[in-house]
Amino acid sequence: MALVAAWSARVVARRGFHVAKIGRWKRRMRHWIPAGFYLVSLLAVLGAVLHPPVQYDALAYRLPRVLHWLADNQWHWIHTDFVRMNTRAPGYEWIAAPLMVFFRTAHPLVIINLISFLLMPGLLYSVFIRLGVSPKVAWVWMWLFPTGYCYALQAGGIGNDLLPSTLALAAVDFSLRARESRSLAMTLMALVATAVMTGAKTSTVFLLPALGFLLLPAFLAHFRTHAPALLFVSLLALPSSFIPVSVANQIHGGDWSGSKQEGLADQTGGNIPFRIAHNLAVLTTGNFTPPVFPGAKSASLQVKKLIPEWWRKKLEGQFESDGGSLWNFPEMQMEEGAGLGIGISSLLLVGILIPCRRIRRPDPGRRSLAGEGISGSCKGCGLYSAASPHAVKIFFILFFAGVAVFLYKCGIGGIARVSAPLYPFAAAALLCPVAPRTILNPLWRVVAAAALLSTLLLLILCPPRPLWPTSLLEKLNSQSAILERARTVYTVYGNRARAFAPAKKLLPAGVKVIGMVTGDDPEATLWEPYGSLVIRHVTSEDNAQTIKSLGIECILVNRGEFERHFNIPYEEWIRRINFTEQNVLELQLRAGSTASVWSIAVKKQ
Repeated sequence: MALVAAWSARVVARRGFHVAKIGRWKRRMRHWIPAGFYLVSLLAVLGAVLHPPVQYDALAYRLPRVLHWLADNQWHWIHTDFVRMNTRAPGYEWIAAPLMVFFRTAHPLVIINLISFLLMPGLLYSVFIRLGVSPKVAWVWMWLFPTGYCYALQAGGIGNDLLPSTLALAAVDFSLRARESRSLAMTLMALVATAVMTGAKTSTVFLLPALGFLLLPAFLAHFRTHAPALLFVSLLALPSSFIPVSVANQIHGGDWSGSKQEGLADQTGGNIPFRIAHNLAVLTTGNFTPPVFPGAKSASLQVKKLIPEWWRKKLEGQFESDGGSLWNFPEMQMEEGAGLGIGISSLLLVGILIPCRRIRRPDPGRRSLAGEGISGSCKGCGLYSAASPHAVKIFFILFFAGVAVFLYKCGIGGIARVSAPLYPFAAAALLCPVAPRTILNPLWRVVAAAALLSTLLLLILCPPRPLWPTSLLEKLNSQSAILERARTVYTVYGNRARAFAPAKKLLPAGVKVIGMVTGDDPEATLWEPYGSLVIRHVTSEDNAQTIKSLGIECILVNRGEFERHFNIPYEEWIRRINFTEQNVLELQLRAGSTASVWSIAVKKQ
């Protein structure tokens, strides 16, 4: 992200910033498509300002792992039963760490995704043009594509899919620039962007074959004369990639990806055609699920009944039991699981089906497009030129080969969200044959408007950052099941930033080091304000001496996680470690499950 921002600053410095630039921005605002993008950005900023970030994975292990590292003043393999804190790519966390140190809260971290979101249009246009998309089509889609649910919903939050999506676009853009210009600077920036991309999200490794093809000619061209620079930058970028974590995973768990440690080894292999077909079907349904789906549970049950028995047997053990991989549809598209979304997915489909293809002769719709205020001409800019058709074809072949491997290996329920870094390049392949006249089609315009409106609706309604008075739900006297469910969802999300506040009130005064038996729980909220407490995970391997050496005088125990990992009755365990139970409470941490039981045990005097 810093690389992209630096390159943007370089362009501005070269061209200058004057009144004409402001006039161009005003002209953009007159057209409803870029205006829609700016409105989406505004709502994302409002949601980020008015509400604390509550993305579950970030609070459960992405931010806590940083807090554990900061508490010990170094990166280390965290002592825990919740292995995701160690096995996942840490690129987002390295960017978040300085902000967490200075501000001691998670709220400023939303700036990472906001900047990533605002950088997407320019990167999309540059990549689309170089991959052979018509300039006018690319100009329209550079504004529309970022309004996909997985990008727009994360723009005001702390999810870790938007950042790698922007980095993937930057890596491809720099690689394409390096290929066409043989510039050493572009080659070096492409190397760094590729490394940081893989460090931010493991799913981006499936882009490496296509990226390697683009970058190899420029790399070889400079290797003879600038080998020291290439090797130095490569070594410098290596720690930012996924390689250090993969090595640590191999050492500590015997598997570079971490799947073995997470108990997902059986979910990364099997019948190749079946897994690819199933994941492709799940990916399709996940992207065409309505933004708000009150009948999600009944629909999930009906779909499962339609699945043949042999299909259901094959699914057992090969895919996560929760999430969309087993056809559990969400009631509302939210940042924890949303894909590209039904709006943008439908618009891509409509654009393909409209019988209007690119041709070499002048476009008859040129005057109409100009009259609509749609730009996209590259004349005079000197920056954008399409790669050779042969190179583009090979790039797409390698890209879709990587996607096929991804579909084979993926066994998690959130495949629609995890695929966010891959969507722009799949969209480029679909948009290459589309003619500029397509965007004048009335059906296309209706679907485009509906796509924008659905994204705006989600940004207003989304439970993590609602932009409407949710207190109205409590004033309604209706006892309908849908209304009760809405009250639960908005209440849980509204309280998640203070999820452990009831437990903190019951902790002994003056305690600075707290033990915790936990799993997939929003632990980061217990640390706030960051630096006020130190939390140490207590595992089944720890005994009284280990706990004493860590300085733990109080332990917060998730009873469900305790029963899962400890093969001993809870009362017997606290007696052995010389602790006694002080309090028991229930915490509603997830809207889709019942309250969990927690115990507070203190050291005997």
